Amino acid sequence: MNLQELLKEKLCGRDLNVVAGELGYGNREKGALRIQGLIESKNLGANQPGFDFKYSNKELLLKLCDLVGIDRAYCEENIYLVNAEHLIEDRRFKPTIFIATGFKRQNEPIIALAMMESSRYIRIADEIGKLPLRQQLPYVKELVIRHYNRPHGEEKLIGALPLWGKIQSYIYHYNEFTVLELNHDGVVVGSLAKHDHPRATMSVKGREISVSATSESQEVQGAVLAS
Repeated sequence: MNLQELLKEKLCGRDLNVVAGELGYGNREKGALRIQGLIESKNLGANQPGFDFKYSNKELLLKLCDLVGIDRAYCEENIYLVNAEHLIEDRRFKPTIFIATGFKRQNEPIIALAMMESSRYIRIADEIGKLPLRQQLPYVKELVIRHYNRPHGEEKLIGALPLWGKIQSYIYHYNEFTVLELNHDGVVVGSLAKHDHPRATMSVKGREISVSATSESQEVQGAVLAS
């Protein structure tokens, strides 16, 4: 049983408004919502400050452990482990597919390119992205086939992306060292030692901002995973 499960068990049946009062929250209802949100959150709010002008996420977890009788050393150890696991997952390479069209900019406005940049990628769901290459590849092949044959944009283009042009191939980045090229039939036609491509982005005061105008890649992903 991990810390999250243990906390839920210990707090089961207890009035969280009362618990919030015992932890010193003046507004018990807001305190109860804060406690509920934290113990239900993914990874117990790992690596997120979550400060509510009284406790950070870590401080609140420790206070809850003290209140329900969970050993503090056990609690601290598990918080460190949860934070470490979150950091590992956050830094894990996320496989993705780049849609190659051979686009060369002429006089297209940069804001239009930046808004359409995300349409050049197909995202791979986390549960698929963690699989070994041979197990992941069938999903990638299906993603590619469905993406190529579905209508794109208001023009309902087949085999082409609005603004970017005719699809030439799909570049599948399995990890930093393994890059495969697939044709529109989902057949692997080559491997690349490296594949770099320019990205259209916008920034404010040196900070990149998201101006995506499409969720196309997510729709394709959902279609495959639901099949």
